[in-house]
Amino acid sequence: MKKNIVFLLILIPIIWISCDGMGHQTIDFRKIENLMPQHPDSALMLLEQIENKENLSRKDKAHYYLLLTEAQDKTFVKHETDSLITIATDYYEETDDLERKAKAWYYKGLINNDLDQPMKAQECFLKALRDEKQVKDYALLGRINNQIGMLYTYQHVYERAIPYLKQANNCFEMIRDTIGQAYVLRDLGRAYTVTQQLIDAIEVYREALPYAPAMGNGTIPNELANIYLEKGEYEVAAKYIDQALRLFRTEESRFPTHLVLGKYYLETAQIDSSEYYLQKALSSPSLQTHAGALKYLSYVKEKQSAWIESITLNKRYEACRDSIDRIVETESIRRMDYFYNYQKIQEALYQSQIKVMKKDKERYLYALIICACVFISLGIYSYWRRREKEIKNQKEILEQTIEKQRQNNLRIKEENRQQIEKLQEQLIAMEKERQEGWEGQQLLQEKRVLEIHNESIDADEKRQSLRIAQMEDSDIYKKIHTEDCVKLTDDEWRALEKLLDQTFNNFTARLKKSYPKISYKEIQVCYLTKIKLSSTKMTKILRYNSSPLRSRLYKKIFKKTGSVQDFNSFIAGF
Repeated sequence: MKKNIVFLLILIPIIWISCDGMGHQTIDFRKIENLMPQHPDSALMLLEQIENKENLSRKDKAHYYLLLTEAQDKTFVKHETDSLITIATDYYEETDDLERKAKAWYYKGLINNDLDQPMKAQECFLKALRDEKQVKDYALLGRINNQIGMLYTYQHVYERAIPYLKQANNCFEMIRDTIGQAYVLRDLGRAYTVTQQLIDAIEVYREALPYAPAMGNGTIPNELANIYLEKGEYEVAAKYIDQALRLFRTEESRFPTHLVLGKYYLETAQIDSSEYYLQKALSSPSLQTHAGALKYLSYVKEKQSAWIESITLNKRYEACRDSIDRIVETESIRRMDYFYNYQKIQEALYQSQIKVMKKDKERYLYALIICACVFISLGIYSYWRRREKEIKNQKEILEQTIEKQRQNNLRIKEENRQQIEKLQEQLIAMEKERQEGWEGQQLLQEKRVLEIHNESIDADEKRQSLRIAQMEDSDIYKKIHTEDCVKLTDDEWRALEKLLDQTFNNFTARLKKSYPKISYKEIQVCYLTKIKLSSTKMTKILRYNSSPLRSRLYKKIFKKTGSVQDFNSFIAGF
């Protein structure tokens, strides 16, 4: 029977665990993860073939939606909502899987950026960097830092963009990602240029030059050449312009370089060459390049003394510049409007959080008050129980003393009765022998004395009970026993002394006669003990703990060690 019970106890948890796992299908995501870097389209196809996704465990569901979002991003699938990736971020926030947590927040930031919610995207990217020092996926860290840097760049907060772009470059450098470095260094150079840190900009662009071919265009040498033109270093600028022309492989892609080349020839007084390349730059679909070409062509016409053409070109430049400003202004207004709305939403969320925190504090306060009340109640109840126990012990001691005295009186009465019976028998015997003399009278008298003694004992017991009842009904006795914290005056001590002397046959005088060296403080303890006062109450009246004093007093009287209980028993019967 015992073996069967043990077997069942082992079997039940196994069945429970088995049943718990039956509701979820398990998926091996390793194959999908291996395909993701080089073949994201194949990974996406495998993910979309998975059925009954609602039956996945919470862990697998989070992993699935993280991989699905990554595959969709790598295959340029447009995102409509961030609800699916939120499943992943919510799950990984509760785990120690730092890399997947960072990746989930990164893709949530990308989706919000695509949904034109830059502030929310920035918040997600910053959350992705919380465990930056523990995460070892430097490609991911590089992309996160780059995204934050670009968001600050779009907001024209270049000073805050620069540190993140630097960190992104460091991450890409650690994994030798030259393409990533090329784009990050280009953006970093632009940030330095806008903030007029031209020396730093030149250094960054020159660092990026070896990676320029990986970009497939001449943007980096072209922008570097433009900086050298502004510094007046025309020979160096010409070298980088030539490099940019070689990297731009199509005529359409060379419009920015034609603009820089036209500016170079204008600065070096080669007017015809300048006009030739600036005319080419006019065909650029980029408004900025087109506007720049108009501006410098107006300078060319001015140097050629073609004043009317110069004015016309300048007017066209101003019109183009106004169009660019309107686009920038519209974008700024839209961005500020979103920022304002986002701030309002965040403020509303903050206020709601404050309300929730306030309610939580109120609940904690109520709980604390309730706990305090419970503890106080328990303390009062414990004190009451202890006091009741002390009173009960005092009562038991008194009852034992009274019972002992009653038994002693009964014994004396029984002995007297037996003696009376014996004398009675002797009297009967004497009557039978008709001996009426002095001896018979003496026996009769002894019998009467014993009868009177018994009657006296009974009368004393009744009188003593009456005196005790009168004592317990007195004002001083009630005051001591009923008031919580009482301090007796000298008159009240004298009243208590008188009451005890009347009730217990000159209690004080007998005490002093039996123990002449007893102090008044010790007599006061004897008074309070005699009226059955608890130790706690006695301490409050005397303003000190009387228990040690009672033990010492017992030893002083009886010349031997005794407990407080022994002293109480002695005083009760004294």
